[in-house]
Amino acid sequence: LEAGVTQLAFLTPTTYIDAKKKFGAVLLVKALRNGVPFTHSVIIAQSGGGISSVEAIKGKSFAFGDRMSTSSYLMPRALLADAGIGLDDLKHYAFLGHHDAVAAAVLAGEYDAGGIRESTAKLFESRGLAVLKTSIEIPEFNICVSKDVDRATAERIKHALTSMGRKDAEQERSLTMIDPDYTGFTGAADADYDAIEKIMDAMERAGAPA
Repeated sequence: LEAGVTQLAFLTPTTYIDAKKKFGAVLLVKALRNGVPFTHSVIIAQSGGGISSVEAIKGKSFAFGDRMSTSSYLMPRALLADAGIGLDDLKHYAFLGHHDAVAAAVLAGEYDAGGIRESTAKLFESRGLAVLKTSIEIPEFNICVSKDVDRATAERIKHALTSMGRKDAEQERSLTMIDPDYTGFTGAADADYDAIEKIMDAMERAGAPA
């Protein structure tokens, strides 16, 4: 977007906020996951593994997903902070990339706890994963355009995206290629991301991870 290589991007809440601040990206829509425009982040541990609260993670190891992920880094770090736990209070932590990798590592005992999106946690619950804490609502991934795209074109793209649904076979195929649980797109506004932006600012003041 910044270099003009692409005019459209599919972004996480945190990367969209960065893109808006740094080079004026314009929000169009956010995804619907099974008809819902938001998700949650959760902190997980092994069921029956001796950790039954977020506070008990102090001095333990922790697995994050991606450094730029809202639901596998930003929100888990904020949930830890709410429990009085900073990065320096952890025995050690690592970034494992994908949500599934975090869940698998916690189940394998490689890390005492971790942070992932709620939908992934539900997939692993039957295998012994326990949810310790759930975050506030997080807007789903969004599609935005470069500030250089004219408004009329942006509105046509927005209309095309919000018209998509699972009733049309070709549209369903396109949606499931993005995410198996996506059922469409809905309009989005910058105000939807205000709470996330406040948390980003708070975590930035707390210091970046080593």
